[in-house]
Amino acid sequence: MAKKKMGRPETYRKDFHPAEYVRHSRDGKNLTQIAALFDVTRETIYDWGRKFKDFSDALKRGRQLCEAHWMNLGYAGMTGGVTGKDGKKIQINLGFYVWLTKNNFGWSDTPPAQTEDNSLEMTFDKYEK
Repeated sequence: MAKKKMGRPETYRKDFHPAEYVRHSRDGKNLTQIAALFDVTRETIYDWGRKFKDFSDALKRGRQLCEAHWMNLGYAGMTGGVTGKDGKKIQINLGFYVWLTKNNFGWSDTPPAQTEDNSLEMTFDKYEK
């Protein structure tokens, strides 16, 4: 007798979810926002990434596209080139932009810590002809 599956049925659709994840990421939406659009939890998104290679690839690509969206928006805001869909200029709140990018993409103003030990250790195998 086959074992009955417990829990919520799988909602993943290979023909829909990877492409939609990438599309929403391109618009600057993060994993949490996309999970809400799919009506699933973040854990479900992570599970799909572990179970389905095509979705794992979509997650990686989506993160890059999302970050690129916000980088482009920041650059455009810095150079005065941000316009909305109606063609009007959009004012960017710099404080919020900095907070958003630091929290979503791990950006930091702090340089990486330097260690005191600057020595380099190398080993060589004996060369034989």
